[in-house]
Amino acid sequence: MHMEFIKSKEFKTGLLFLVIAASISFGLSDLVNFWKSFAILLAIGSGVYYYMFINQPEEPVQDTSEFDKIVAELGGMVEEQGEVIKEYEQIFDSQLVELPCVCGGNTFQGLFSPKFENIVECEKCESKYRVNVSYDSVLISEPLDIDDATMIDKIKTAKKPE
Repeated sequence: MHMEFIKSKEFKTGLLFLVIAASISFGLSDLVNFWKSFAILLAIGSGVYYYMFINQPEEPVQDTSEFDKIVAELGGMVEEQGEVIKEYEQIFDSQLVELPCVCGGNTFQGLFSPKFENIVECEKCESKYRVNVSYDSVLISEPLDIDDATMIDKIKTAKKPE
């Protein structure tokens, strides 16, 4: 508690006023008695000190509920963003593909797209490979038995989804 007061602005300013009063009194000691001038200057310094620090009205404590609401809202946003990032990481991890090299000593891991030229290099055999990606549809259900000519016409004239 005492160390806080010694480090405070008020204590340092009071000490400064004391040193200034002593210095001016010493400088005027040829004209006026040192103790008389020191007492007068100390009284003036005390008055200034009183009006600078003690007589000031205390600042009212501001309502922090608005600030707390903003902090809580931002905390919620950060949590939501963290969840979205985790979901993207899961999606990214599920899309990673591992392909073995022809030499058998290495595997290539990455996201390969059919729209781009995917070139990989084996670290073991130092060969370069192009990874071709294609999408094919494979029928896994039983085909419909369509003998009706009107049904075949409907299928042919149906609009393709874009």
